[in-house]
Amino acid sequence: MSKAQNHPAIFNNDPRFSEILIKLAKNAAPELVQGDRHPEPLAKFDYNLELDLKNQALQEFWKNRRLPGKPNPILPSPRPRHYRTTTKRRVDFYKGKVELAYLTESIAVANPKAGKESRVEPKEHAKIYEFILGKLNTPAYAIFAQALNFLIIRGDYEKFTVLFNVHTLNADIVRKAKLLSDHLQKLPVKVVSSFIYFDPSHSEFYFEARTFDGPWKLKKIFGFEEIQLKVLDQNYRYHPTAFCQVNASILPAFLEKALELLKPSPEFRLIDLYSGFGFFTFYLGPKFKQAMGIDLGATSIDSAKKMAAKNPKSNCQFRSGRIQVENLDNLLPPLQSKIPEMILLDPPRQGTEPGVIAAMAARKPKRVLHIFCDLETIPKEISEWRKNGFEVSEITPLDMFPGTDNLEVMVLLNPA
Repeated sequence: MSKAQNHPAIFNNDPRFSEILIKLAKNAAPELVQGDRHPEPLAKFDYNLELDLKNQALQEFWKNRRLPGKPNPILPSPRPRHYRTTTKRRVDFYKGKVELAYLTESIAVANPKAGKESRVEPKEHAKIYEFILGKLNTPAYAIFAQALNFLIIRGDYEKFTVLFNVHTLNADIVRKAKLLSDHLQKLPVKVVSSFIYFDPSHSEFYFEARTFDGPWKLKKIFGFEEIQLKVLDQNYRYHPTAFCQVNASILPAFLEKALELLKPSPEFRLIDLYSGFGFFTFYLGPKFKQAMGIDLGATSIDSAKKMAAKNPKSNCQFRSGRIQVENLDNLLPPLQSKIPEMILLDPPRQGTEPGVIAAMAARKPKRVLHIFCDLETIPKEISEWRKNGFEVSEITPLDMFPGTDNLEVMVLLNPA
């Protein structure tokens, strides 16, 4: 599908949200804007000014795209800097030395200095990367360095998990990973687990959406089998390769706002599409009669099923499958069950597949909460909901990505 088909407004020369924002930022304080392709272009700004500019840019974007309603003020991040709980570095070689390249999305920015001076990553991550880099540049770890695609750090702000993404795997590589992990456990920062992730394809996407043939792809070196996360009163345990939002500090507000917008009721069922490991499902589920989470990611759904199984009172069920029209009849509860529904969907950046919105609208839910992580998908998706009998009721943006040119936007829709 062409870019114009994906984002029709771009075809009409409407500027992207990021373009509007960077233009405003350059007008306000050009000396503070880091290059257009920098992964954190606004990280040098005072946070109040950054929020001001983002609010202005969002209102202009909404008006330019002729979208219904008016966005509420952006919910600020409690941790505007050093918030990012998943980070990564590509392992490169320059003049015989190992370097760690700073990355953003699928664009590689070979700029080690940018990584060291990151204002959005926790300082503990920088210490871990610096220590590993020192080891990789010693003769003892030369073979291990040659086998690495990426280094990845995940967790929260106190406990860290390190993943070694390798394209070659043998007994020597495993031994070196164990030896390096022994050293990591002695650092002043708390590294609680480490894993080898085997990716012979050298994918630039490290592990988020990759599969390949083979008996296994993840090997624990030490520590916990899963990553642990607590948000409000909800405890989560998820697979080290499962998707999780990168700003843990704003997750309590994310859950509370979803609860406020959906207004759960015990006679309703919640359908949570793109549920991941059940971030929304487990928190909102007890307020509903039933809750069902659906996601393509098998590791995420496996984590969700394990958590549900440990709570005999849980009313949450989970199914794994690709969310497309052809699969929905098999994935969703039958409509003849007569249980009224509310729907939450938090699709990936590219948005929903063709026909999904129409199929979900046909179920006649009382309320729909559609969450966007790429503003450029909003015009097309909102248009689909309106064509199928739903109107925008409330728009709540969250600053999920401070220092960057992106936002998370929650849109509540009701039957027209």
